[in-house]
Formats: sequence, structure tokens, C-alpha cells
Amino acid sequence: MTVRAWKDAGFAEARVGVQRELQYRLASFLTLVGFLIEPVVLLVVWRTVAEASGGIGGYDLNAITAYYMVWRLVRAMNLALSPDVWGWWIQNGRLSQLLLEPANVFWRTAWSFVGQKFLNIAQWLPIGAVLYWIFRPEVALTWQQVVGFAVAVWLGYAVRAATLFAFGLVGFWTTTANVLFQLPVALEI
Repeated sequence: MTVRAWKDAGFAEARVGVQRELQYRLASFLTLVGFLIEPVVLLVVWRTVAEASGGIGGYDLNAITAYYMVWRLVRAMNLALSPDVWGWWIQNGRLSQLLLEPANVFWRTAWSFVGQKFLNIAQWLPIGAVLYWIFRPEVALTWQQVVGFAVAVWLGYAVRAATLFAFGLVGFWTTTANVLFQLPVALEI
């Protein structure tokens, strides 16, 4: 496969990912709400603690507020195909079907999630603006920090997608790879 063909296939799969998200708008909205509730609750709790104690661990109220506002975006950006989906694919023959197609399963799913990331960013922007308007954190960012963050979050997605892909492949030899999936989730939290 040439570089141009690989690029074209990747962009086509990203478009399919966007279309899939748009097709299931209610599921996408409920996922958004689910990913929003936890950070907002934690934001309110830790802001209350920080206001009462004058900060937490050297972080002031603004830093804590900015952290939880951005945390929702980072979590959405790091979503990838989980091993329980791999298990379902293996048990129901879907993976066999995907392996018969010319596109590599890893790249296909990774590109599909890349397309969904752009919708996640588009969903986060108004939410981030509302949270910024409500909590008013004073954060001074340079363009180098913003670019560095963007590169880091996309590289984080690439590492997570590759790791979860490897965990999912364990499903070929075990009844489930879900236990392995819980390990990085526990370490994240």
C-alpha cells in the first residue's frame, strides 16, 4: 500500500468515524454527559476544598479549576477501542470479517477514533467556554504550551490505542482481556 493510498484510506475511515458519531447523536450526547459529570463534580468538590484551605498541594484555585476543565478533553481524546469490544468481535466472528478486508484492523479502528476526536473537540469547546465563564480561572498560556499540549494529547491517544489493541489481542488466547484493560484504567485513576 502506497503512502498516498494509506493516507486516503485513513481519511476515509476518519470520515466514517465522524458519520458514525453523527448517526448516533443520542449515544454521543449521553457519552458527553457521562464524561462531563465526573470532572464537574470533582471540580466543584476540589474548588471547595481549595477555597477553604487556600490551595491544595501548592496548586491554587485557578490551577485546580483549569486542570479539571481540561481533564474532560484529555479523557475524551484518549478513548480507544477497548478489549471487551475485541472479545465481542472475536466471539461473534466480526474480527474474522474485518481481517478479510484489505485495510489493517488496527489502523482502521485508530483512524475511525481519530475522526471521532474532532467531534469530541467540537463538543468540548462550548462546554469549556461555559465552564470558563462560570468559574473564571486566570490562566496564562503561551502558544508553545498549547501546541505542546495538542501534540502530547494526540501522542497519548496513539500510545493508548496501541496498548489497548495489544490487550485486545490477548482475547485470542483467553476468554476475556477485560481484566488486563482494568489495569491501565486503575493506574490512570
